[in-house]
Amino acid sequence: MEIHKIGNSGCRLDAGEAAKILLPMNIMVVAFDFAGSGLSDGDYVSLGWYEHEDLVAIIKYLRDNDLATRIAIWGRSMGAATALMYGSTDPSIACLIVDSPFTSLKKLCMELVDKFEANIPNLMVKLAYKMVKGTVKKKAKFSME
Repeated sequence: MEIHKIGNSGCRLDAGEAAKILLPMNIMVVAFDFAGSGLSDGDYVSLGWYEHEDLVAIIKYLRDNDLATRIAIWGRSMGAATALMYGSTDPSIACLIVDSPFTSLKKLCMELVDKFEANIPNLMVKLAYKMVKGTVKKKAKFSME
């Protein structure tokens, strides 16, 4: 079995802790940077929308080259959301380990504002979210909803 560690604002090096434990147990660890993260090309992350395609490509490569028999996916935050999106389409995944996934980008934005105690009125946050949502739709070609 191999475990993929994926997440936002992290990088493939975050899997180092897991690798120390898993490699001696003969469990292969494949860690990668999503497009727009770490050393990968790309101008932005989509918080799971396009990262799902990165994960599809990694899993396909491993299977096409007979590099894995069973696959588990480990992700944090964006990586957890991506793992859930992928796992819902591939019943052959042996295990999903999801640390702090989010269900809604809007809810995530509101929680982040509250967490940092920015004292920004909810109306302003909602207006800013609406503006960002329009920009994302225009530039990145996907809906944040």
